[in-house]
Amino acid sequence: MITVGLDDFRIAYSAIPRCANTSIKLALFKLSTGREFQGYIGDGPLWPHSTSKLEIHRNDIAEFTYLTENDRDLIESNYDFWFTIVDTPLRRLFSSYYMFVLLEDPHLTVMGRDTKTFPKLEEISYSSITAHFEDFTKSEYLRYLMEVDVHFIPQSNLLGNLPSSSKLRFYGLHDVAKMEIELNTFLLKNRIQRVIEVPKSNTSLLSVDNIDISWDCHAMVESLYKEDSKMSKARLTIRQNRKQMMYQKDERLMSAAVNEIRERNRRIYAIYERHKQ
Repeated sequence: MITVGLDDFRIAYSAIPRCANTSIKLALFKLSTGREFQGYIGDGPLWPHSTSKLEIHRNDIAEFTYLTENDRDLIESNYDFWFTIVDTPLRRLFSSYYMFVLLEDPHLTVMGRDTKTFPKLEEISYSSITAHFEDFTKSEYLRYLMEVDVHFIPQSNLLGNLPSSSKLRFYGLHDVAKMEIELNTFLLKNRIQRVIEVPKSNTSLLSVDNIDISWDCHAMVESLYKEDSKMSKARLTIRQNRKQMMYQKDERLMSAAVNEIRERNRRIYAIYERHKQ
């Protein structure tokens, strides 16, 4: 669990992967330094997401402090605006599946997380993705990833006992704009002449709203991430009801785009393999 602490602003942020944490960290970096983050020099090839070997999310992107559960009192004493962003279990799981399993982002390979393989999806269509995702939720591979990889580990596990703090503010992923407003209000009240602006995340090519998952699959995810479900229902107003699927893009274009991203990720991994030698 990583908590970013900006001492001069008395702001703390507990980061949950796949919940806009890159955008939040970039916003905090700009708030802290007054300039845009330009990237690291000398770290090898550009990587889409964090890996420990290339350290794209290195400690110096902001003032990082690695906190244990016992540090809760320390955070409460030193930071007046402490927040985290969480998401519903289903959306977060599909987001991780989409990035690392469907699009074959190299992260799992680089981190040694693919030792228990899961079949790759060859033919891309909305129905095949639905079936592939449902099989993934039933697989032992997911159970393994839930134990070893932060993108799949339950949010409640990452937060530990921090949710018991009355000072920690919870926001849903759809409430980032609300967080931005409340944080800027806090800065204004404390006469800090800066504002935070969270970069707008790119719209994903595919979201869980684009596929028609079964009620059984939904129930499976709720069961696997039951503490996350309890946390979200207790702390947030998150829309959990099954809703009509969003408008689907032309399936041929969607398939071509997925395969293009997969090919890009394979090229990136090849560059990484050459770089580490």
